[in-house]
Amino acid sequence: MPDGGTVRVSCRNFSYHADTTPAIPDLAPGDYIRIQIRDEGGGIPEKFLQQIFDPYFTTKPKGSGLGLATTYSVIKNHNGLVTVESELHCGATFNVYLPTTRNQEPPIEPIVSHGRTHDR
Repeated sequence: MPDGGTVRVSCRNFSYHADTTPAIPDLAPGDYIRIQIRDEGGGIPEKFLQQIFDPYFTTKPKGSGLGLATTYSVIKNHNGLVTVESELHCGATFNVYLPTTRNQEPPIEPIVSHGRTHDR
């Protein structure tokens, strides 16, 4: 947002089922954490919306086009999904869906210091 503005971030539990409306193409039924990022920027022209996650696609004169492509790949590799909605001059909304697990302890990794492994 070169001219400034507000970015809003929210996070909530989200259950998606076959009868959930609106439908979210490519999202498997299940429980997710939905992270929503909304901005008040200039928006993304409709003609670019289908390309923004493509590697090396950018509309910026000094951009590599790898940021959104990398984000999409990482989220997809964790069985999640990233979607975008935008309207020119009205900002953009990105939704990140990450699958949840219930009652599962995170793995405990050993602490490594100075080349030696220690148990926690």
